[in-house]
Amino acid sequence: MTRNGVANPEKQGRGTGTAGSVSHPRSGGLIRFATLLCCGASLLTPPMESPLSMRSVMASEPANTAPFSEAESRFELVELLWSVPVRMATPLDSQGHAPLPPTSPLLTNDLLLLQDRDGIRALDPFTGHPAWPAGAQDAGFLWTSSFRKPGPGEPLSGHPGAVLSGNHWIGFVDHQLVSLDLEAEGRLAWSLRLEELLGNLRARGKEASRPVASGDSILITVRNDNTRSHVLVSCTTAGQVQWRSEALECSHPHSFDVLAPGEAKSGVVYWLAGGQTLVAADIRSGKFLWKQSFPTAWDGQTEQNSLAADLQVHQQEILALVQGKLFVLDQQDGAILWGDESESPVWSLLGVHNGILAASGPARLVGIDLKTRSPRWRIDTEEPESVLPKLGLLREGYAVWPTASELWVVELDRGILLERVPLLAATGIEGGTLTLHSQLLIVVTDRECCVFRLAKRPD
Repeated sequence: MTRNGVANPEKQGRGTGTAGSVSHPRSGGLIRFATLLCCGASLLTPPMESPLSMRSVMASEPANTAPFSEAESRFELVELLWSVPVRMATPLDSQGHAPLPPTSPLLTNDLLLLQDRDGIRALDPFTGHPAWPAGAQDAGFLWTSSFRKPGPGEPLSGHPGAVLSGNHWIGFVDHQLVSLDLEAEGRLAWSLRLEELLGNLRARGKEASRPVASGDSILITVRNDNTRSHVLVSCTTAGQVQWRSEALECSHPHSFDVLAPGEAKSGVVYWLAGGQTLVAADIRSGKFLWKQSFPTAWDGQTEQNSLAADLQVHQQEILALVQGKLFVLDQQDGAILWGDESESPVWSLLGVHNGILAASGPARLVGIDLKTRSPRWRIDTEEPESVLPKLGLLREGYAVWPTASELWVVELDRGILLERVPLLAATGIEGGTLTLHSQLLIVVTDRECCVFRLAKRPD
């Protein structure tokens, strides 16, 4: 059952249930390990224990399930609470690989908002049940997509959208930018077709970026396939177009734009367009303040390196990941201060800690010293290069990063691998995009969303 959009398409995916239903495809579903996500006094962790049954752990060591504060440092991954199949909305390349990472869920007001090829659904993050069940067969979808098979009109990725003021979800569904009212059980507030966003009803539009909220405005970019160009658009929270920027030519048909607002007082949004050009635009008018092109160019192949794009604002600099290469630019004029000269591609930027940028690439995690402009450490996996990008997370000096089969915990200052959690062997789950919420660890792969319960480790 659905509140907006069309009837649910036929679901696919791994697990014992339809998309949106709570499933427990793995017997036991329990692994135990101690690790460090926040600041901690001890860097030592006990040896990995074998997976135990739920009964033996619960009987001997009752879990403390209170939410975690930033001061708490050690936890145990106690059990798999629930999982649902997901379907990647990203077109596959010629080898059948997804060139972009799985979507990240959004969490707001005890709602888990998950978007994939089938649509956008709202679930209880602790149970996986629909947030507002409308019937016994309700899978939690607020809007179901009309796309049944990959095709030219398919969204280029499962953009997680954005949440405004905690009560409206803004995202792309079925060639539309839609606003769903989360205070009214996810009902449609307004929608704009991509052609309306472009200001040309004859254009072939395609979403090109995740919506970003800045003050009382919504910023998105849209691709015009007719002209092979991208346009930055600003809308009000009521769904009215405020302005459209000048168009930027983008040759890559599946390029992924990234938007990063500057500090609130700056009134600037940074736009990495098509993996080719970085622009600083005035949020009030859309006027370009400066524009910087990069010395790399798409080679005509749908490869991971061609699509890897990320953007972060750090102090007075901009960290731009362009086609697998890291560039550092001056915020004032867009001048390229330096670029990473290594031959190893970078796929995602995890964040900065004490001047060290944590970044991941195929089968490796690296720490780049932004002051010396050189790698401080690098850790390689013992696995073949991954074909699917993985997005980890940072917590107070530590990185938690998924490889193809494990979760790694790495101290960022020294690049020390503190722990390796055999996630695949213990649960059958491959690492994907990680999200931490209260006492939950959420892992989204290209096939499923899995939610684990965490507990404070007994002293």
